[in-house]
Amino acid sequence: MRYSSGLNSKMYEMKKLTGKDHKFFERTLRPNESPVREFADEWYKYLKNKHPEMGKALNYLEDTDGSAMMEFILSENVLGHYHPIANDILSVVRELTIEACEYYDIDYKKEKYYLHAWLNYAKGPRVVHDDQIKLDDHGWNPKHFHGYYAINAEPSVTFYELDEEYKEHPSGLYPLENKNGRVLLSLNGYQHGVGTWPKDEFRITLAYNIMPLSDVPRNRDRYAQYLPLL
Repeated sequence: MRYSSGLNSKMYEMKKLTGKDHKFFERTLRPNESPVREFADEWYKYLKNKHPEMGKALNYLEDTDGSAMMEFILSENVLGHYHPIANDILSVVRELTIEACEYYDIDYKKEKYYLHAWLNYAKGPRVVHDDQIKLDDHGWNPKHFHGYYAINAEPSVTFYELDEEYKEHPSGLYPLENKNGRVLLSLNGYQHGVGTWPKDEFRITLAYNIMPLSDVPRNRDRYAQYLPLL
């Protein structure tokens, strides 16, 4: 029996909504390169200095109800940093979003997609048993996407709840083995959770939500927290 957010993608029948089987979209970008880690560490230190009260949000293993992360998402966008690596990541995510829109028969240009990105720093080691996997809820809109860039995530597994139970694994979830340098994109509605992290160091990923302009939250105090995927 697995733990989840209380929602189940089978209830929402994403496959019936889209008419398509679930598909991961991915590229490889600068695997295990020190400049990528330096970029992440630089941003991590900046955020801790600017928002010391948001330290819990950066470490998703401590933010059990997601409230701190939500406040963090509304306050910063890691890919808004003026840095060549941020530009590289944005370019790759844009390619993946266009590819995903083509697969799901979405008009990319018409929807005018925007992105918000943040960092996850999780200190290990931490053991997660099959019945302890917590699934993150990124909503069920069939035009929204979510993904992450694995900066320091080997060896670990991210478990996905797909259209059918994955009987080959005791949790019933699909185990996606993380590879450093992988930029991943998935349609929303397929919840996911992190498994065991065996190392005595930070597990680091850069995650992002992608949605049409019409769905971008409006807040005059927080403009530019969503970047256009031009």
